[in-house]
Amino acid sequence: MKALPRKQTPWRHGRARFNQPQIDDFYGAADGIFPMKAILDREVGTEIVLYMRDQTPFMEELRRVDPFRLLIKAGAGRNEFGPVCFMIFWVPNPRNPAEAFVTYEVYFNPHCDQQVTMWRELAAQSHWHVFLTGAGAQQRGFFEFPNTFGLDETLDTLLEACTPIPLVDFNRAKAKFMQENSLDDLMGL
Repeated sequence: MKALPRKQTPWRHGRARFNQPQIDDFYGAADGIFPMKAILDREVGTEIVLYMRDQTPFMEELRRVDPFRLLIKAGAGRNEFGPVCFMIFWVPNPRNPAEAFVTYEVYFNPHCDQQVTMWRELAAQSHWHVFLTGAGAQQRGFFEFPNTFGLDETLDTLLEACTPIPLVDFNRAKAKFMQENSLDDLMGL
């Protein structure tokens, strides 16, 4: 799947509090970063938003990070079970921008059209919206970022590299890849 046409998704309505979905219904009880479809503005329609969920007291520290910046790094690996793509989202530490304040990793199956489509839709948005969600699905922050992430080009590169590699079992490929590569390893690639 190639890049989609650009969709204008700026938030034009000032400060807002949104009803948060039950992320558990889609992703279980784990903390992390999760892409989900949402309608923030009826005029815009459906878009992909990112939920950064941390149900520990650390969320209070994260929500006070100023400036709150979002960075992304992506890559791919393979093993005998097939290819694995990953994205690492991180917020730099404002006191030392070379250091991450928090990092979240997401893995996706490059042979799954549904997963690739979700990332393509996010890549096509003019703005990305990130919700910080704490315990009890409470909104702890809402951020908007102009889309300067270059995710379309990244996806093109990842998919070109992974398409010829046969997939045996994505869950086993992911488990083995995670076992063999720490988050520090992936950040260093």
